[in-house]
Amino acid sequence: MSTQTHRASGDHHVEIYDNPADSVGSWMIAILVTAIPVVGFIYLVVVAFGATSSPSRRNWARAP
Repeated sequence: MSTQTHRASGDHHVEIYDNPADSVGSWMIAILVTAIPVVGFIYLVVVAFGATSSPSRRNWARAP
């Protein structure tokens, strides 16, 4: 996970994450799409090996 660390005033560290979290609705759609037999398998392959998905979704698609 790539982060950027910025120094604020004092000794406090603020980390800014480059990849925002996925919404609950997008996870629900992903789970519903994977329930369709052939389309779901193709969707998992595209998400697992594509570069446009978030890291959490890629890891989910790669999990056995």
